[in-house]
Amino acid sequence: MFYDQMFNPNFNNPHYYQQIQNQISQYQQEQDKEVYNAVKGFQDWCDAMTKLDPQHQQKAVILCLAELANYQGWN
Repeated sequence: MFYDQMFNPNFNNPHYYQQIQNQISQYQQEQDKEVYNAVKGFQDWCDAMTKLDPQHQQKAVILCLAELANYQGWN
């Protein structure tokens, strides 16, 4: 969407757009792969959570949220 707006041939040089189209496609593929990896990691976490009793599930969720907050700089 961003690239369609940013490199709209009605407003920009279509030859430049064609030159970077391969880079755009490669970037999109890499990002899609990272989304897949993130979802797979989350599925693995969910599977691991089923092995815990409710008390330890709650502890794991709290610690994971704390880690996310720390990672994102949400001090």
